[in-house]
Amino acid sequence: MKKIKRQESCGVFGINLSNQSCFDKLKKGAFHLQHRGPRGTGFGVVIDREIVVEKKIMLAKPFFETKIRNNPELLESQIGIAHVALLELQPVIIRQSTLGHPIALALNGMIVNREEVLNVLKDSSFTIGSDAELFIKLIAQEENYLKGIENIFRYVKGAFSIVILTTEEVFAIRDPWGFKPLIIGRSSEGCAVASESVALEKSGMEIIRDVKPGEFVKIEPNGFRTLYQAEVKKRAVCTFEFAYFSKTSSCIDGIPVVIARHNMGKNLAKNDGIKADIVSTFPLSGMSHADGYHLESKIPYINIFEYNRYSDRSWTSPTRESSDEIAEEKLTINEAVIKNKNIILIDDSIFEAVQIGDWIHKLKEKGAKEIHIRISTPPVIANCPYDFPNRNNKKLITFDHNQEDIRKKIRADTLSFNTSEDFAAAIISAQRNTKTPLKPEDLCMGCFTGKFPI
Repeated sequence: MKKIKRQESCGVFGINLSNQSCFDKLKKGAFHLQHRGPRGTGFGVVIDREIVVEKKIMLAKPFFETKIRNNPELLESQIGIAHVALLELQPVIIRQSTLGHPIALALNGMIVNREEVLNVLKDSSFTIGSDAELFIKLIAQEENYLKGIENIFRYVKGAFSIVILTTEEVFAIRDPWGFKPLIIGRSSEGCAVASESVALEKSGMEIIRDVKPGEFVKIEPNGFRTLYQAEVKKRAVCTFEFAYFSKTSSCIDGIPVVIARHNMGKNLAKNDGIKADIVSTFPLSGMSHADGYHLESKIPYINIFEYNRYSDRSWTSPTRESSDEIAEEKLTINEAVIKNKNIILIDDSIFEAVQIGDWIHKLKEKGAKEIHIRISTPPVIANCPYDFPNRNNKKLITFDHNQEDIRKKIRADTLSFNTSEDFAAAIISAQRNTKTPLKPEDLCMGCFTGKFPI
């Protein structure tokens, strides 16, 4: 098998409707997950008992609209799955297997013990060798789904949320640690599952609950059924979902992301003691963090940047060059509001500290007096084994700089981070009406502590 450039795959959606086309809702679901994979889109639907898979490096909305214009038969499908990606396009599909029919699969996550998984596969031939292919082969080599799913929970270590499509059914799986989010919604028309609640709400679904860690669920037109529940030894919910990945309007494991981010900003402001004229942020991911700081500190919140809504997310860009280009094009300084002002500038995290340093320099060139940087996460000290490689390939500034070194490098007047305790508390205290509340030890804090669950 040729060596591939592995990537964390970013967002999934699955739907099963009763007596009507699922295609429009599938499009809406993918569109409202695009922030998780802003490069490519794919879907799988069933027409005449055959799975049709399409995928392309293209944004979801124009991709779906182009496909339906060229092939109106796509509207005949009542069940389907969708995926948004950086570069690794999905769903993957196997046309023939011991299951006796085709199967398609889309993945959000990564396997950390690939060699061990490869050793238990009966079929070692691969198209691209992606983690999604490993998952689908673990399932397809067995005579029924339950044995295939048991293979996944028995042999795979890693973070994964998965949707599966057959010619008649839709399934969903979440890893036993609960790293990646996966949420179930329902309406009078049917049932769906998605990486984030916002994709379900925008598809006309009422949020029912999160898929439980280790749960294998069948998505039906009139609801859903648990077919298998793996043993759960430890929870490990990704805290970066709350700081950055997820949309502010989403709710994960009973935690509204917007409240968690407000709490992170509030915790930064408590006992800060900096006198400033303005609180602001780098749009868009830092906005709710800055709202929280403003609410706690009572310092006026003013946007010092204008955001270009047609730009991409620079942090998820596949190369350093394109990331810098996007960062430059998406923000313009509102010069009139920063002259001779002391500014508290909030961001969600620091990895390489290249772009933030450039923006501080530009702000001071245009007349800002002081720039005080506040970061909602603790310092990121370790690359994540469950996360996408354009993050993992970055050399973290914390590898060879302490906090004061970082402050000097980015030319900030002051710099501070949330502590690990305050960051975790911000998430835990945001919980709303959950039957199984998370505790601090249920959060994966590995990129801040260097201690990963697996």
